[in-house]
Amino acid sequence: METIQFTREEKANMTTHIPAHALAIGLLSIFTMNSAIAADGPISDISGFPSSATTITFDKLSIPNGTFITDQFSSLGVTFNGTQVYLVSKCDELNTGMSDRCMVNQYISSSESCSTFGSILFNEPTTMAGFNVSTADLESTRLTALLDGNVVDTQVVDTSFNDAYFLGFENSDGFDELKIEIIPDLDTNNATKCVLIDNLTFINPSSTIQVNIDIKPGSHPNNINLDSAGATPVAILGSDTFDVNDIDTNSLSLGSAGVKTVGKKDKSLCSLADVSGDFSIEPAGLPDGYNDLVCHFVTISVVPEEGNTSATLSGNLLDGSAIEGSDNVNIVP
Repeated sequence: METIQFTREEKANMTTHIPAHALAIGLLSIFTMNSAIAADGPISDISGFPSSATTITFDKLSIPNGTFITDQFSSLGVTFNGTQVYLVSKCDELNTGMSDRCMVNQYISSSESCSTFGSILFNEPTTMAGFNVSTADLESTRLTALLDGNVVDTQVVDTSFNDAYFLGFENSDGFDELKIEIIPDLDTNNATKCVLIDNLTFINPSSTIQVNIDIKPGSHPNNINLDSAGATPVAILGSDTFDVNDIDTNSLSLGSAGVKTVGKKDKSLCSLADVSGDFSIEPAGLPDGYNDLVCHFVTISVVPEEGNTSATLSGNLLDGSAIEGSDNVNIVP
């Protein structure tokens, strides 16, 4: 595949070109003001990831240096499709932000130029991913997020050798590929196209915690009139392995409906009560001695799943871990 190269002037005129320092300062301020606010677009700081996110430092597996990397990390959720991508050691000695081992697009004993890095492929679409990247000074990195081969977002950032920048994306629609391209500075002798990456961090959908919920506790079937001006109660069931006190009530939604609030301070209308048990253990769903979290959702905003047969609750724990649960509903006029 022919590599497209750009002059300094062409790179300067790119509408998507973002100076790394400006990107870091601007986006870091967003995360500092409110790390809970999700905003689709480029990210430049690892601190915005929830604690449940997966981070691969490339020290995790006992793989010899110089190994051509393809699917060795598939058990952790990613594969690589570069023409020659290898593991090397001592990355942290010269590159701030790297761990001991990282990936490079050149064989460790080769004197040939670095190859095209290729892409990071996620086993499942993710909504947030990024990594530390280091290149030769005066080069730029173009990072493109794709879903099923279609471009979701792209950015071009000036990168350097000694300081590893963190580059990535957050996108609520998801993406399953991050394509890495190096734009060399053709006005210098540094046009190597070499790139080191480390600390690959992403939200793994399979890490979402599944919770049991009971829509309209004590009612069967769970009739919902979407034209109602009222609220629909939903119990998130506690158990010996799940403490509902760990739930961030402000993050909860039922379909597109948020938790109803009361008072001047927007206090979430939620309460603790043992209203139901695990229906897979007790078919009647009788109280089981564990507190449940009962929250009331604005009925008119509830969007049921296709067929109007179920609705899904989603949200986060206080540590940022994602939770999700579904229950049957019966939409009535």
